[in-house]
Amino acid sequence: VCYFTCESRYYNTILVHKLTNENVRVSVTRIDSDVGIPDLGRVLYQRTTAVGVLIDGHCDYTPPLLEQASKNKLFDSMHPWIVISENNLFFEACSSSGGV
Repeated sequence: VCYFTCESRYYNTILVHKLTNENVRVSVTRIDSDVGIPDLGRVLYQRTTAVGVLIDGHCDYTPPLLEQASKNKLFDSMHPWIVISENNLFFEACSSSGGV
């Protein structure tokens, strides 16, 4: 899973630890004013297996990131997408002290 977020490093470390404990490999890519929008073609490049994409829905850079993904035709069978927000139970579970 490639996780795009504007959350703090502390939060990201907790999330990665919890996902790793569930045998989910994850890479974190920041999307905020300090780094802007990454090159999605490079970050999500995969030839043989699908790469899941998890995006923080509340980040300011989420809409332009999704626009770039559309322009690069990354909404396909090789890239399943999930956008999370504060209303998602997954987000709440990862924010609390409980497990995923």
